[in-house]
Parts: sequence; C-alpha cells; structure tokens
Amino acid sequence: MSAQPVKKNKLIGLTGGIATGKTTVSNYLENKGYYVIDSDKIVNELMNTDEILNEMKKFHVVENNTINRKALADIIFTDSKKREKINQIIHPKVFNEIEKRITAYQDLKPIFIDMPLLIETGYYKKVDAILLVYTTKNIQIERLMKRNNLNQKEAEIRLSAQMLIDEKRSYATHIIDNSGTIFELNEQIDDYLKKV
Repeated sequence: MSAQPVKKNKLIGLTGGIATGKTTVSNYLENKGYYVIDSDKIVNELMNTDEILNEMKKFHVVENNTINRKALADIIFTDSKKREKINQIIHPKVFNEIEKRITAYQDLKPIFIDMPLLIETGYYKKVDAILLVYTTKNIQIERLMKRNNLNQKEAEIRLSAQMLIDEKRSYATHIIDNSGTIFELNEQIDDYLKKV
C-alpha cells in the first residue's frame, strides 16, 4: 500500500491487533538487522520484578512468587476495570524502559517500537511513523483460535478487549496487509524498508 516516505533517523511504531502477524514482522525486521524494542518482552521482564509481583498480588494472580499468566489473561480479557488498573501499574514502567533503550541505541535509528497497544496507550504520539500490520477480523479470529486453542467465542472476547483493527487503520502512516502468504508479507516489508 502507498505511504509517505519516512524521514531518516526516526522512531517507527510497529503495531497491529491480536493475531495479525505483528510478531512475524518484528522478527523479520530484527533478522534484517534493525533494532526493535519489544514492549511485550519488557512487560515479561517487569513481571519478574519484586515490585510488580507485589502489585499483582492484589489481583490474586501470584502463585509461588510467580504470576499465573492464564489467570492474568483471564482478567485482562474479561474485566475492563481491573485491566485498566493493571495497565496503570505496568504501562508507565514499560514506557520508562523504552525511553532508556531509545537513548542507549539512538545511533541505530531508525528504531522500531513493537507495541500492540501503541494507539490505545497514546504512545503513538511519541513516534514519527506508525506501521500497522493488518488483516481482517475473520482471519484474526481464525488464527487466534488455532494459535491459542480457543473456541470462536473465546477468540471474539479477546478481540473485543482491544481497539478494532479497522479503527487502527486511520492512525497508520503505512499499512502492511498480512492476509496473504508469508512471501507476500515479506515483500511488503522489504518495500517499506526501502522508504526508511
């Protein structure tokens, strides 16, 4: 899809919806030698800290000093009020760590920031371009069911906990359509990289 060329030395927000293939794109970028800051990996690192573990005990998801990921996911995808409270605990710490990494690796720009909730959290305002990995809602549901061994209703509940992928399109400065083959996906990424 067409896009405005991205100026050199920029921060590029990489986002998408659940099961759109954002991780596949992120891995491809890393294999091409680009620096990608993965917000999900940062969250996983933070989840192992004493500070976060103590906070998460309030939500009854800590067992044997470890967060029960399934219990946490159940809360995040079914209880919007608790999800918001958890986000208020975690997001500022994630953003702080991202800023540290941007500063430490500023000479490697362009830097990609892989963040599923880039738009929802407002962090999109801090990047210079938004690269959206897109696919249809039906394909998202199909992939999510297969990947996470969910039934259709469970997959739809998870999708409903995020901004719809079609809503995210209006924020994107470039869209990569991941409704086809891996070859077609990689070809679109390569075309995009020529612009940056």
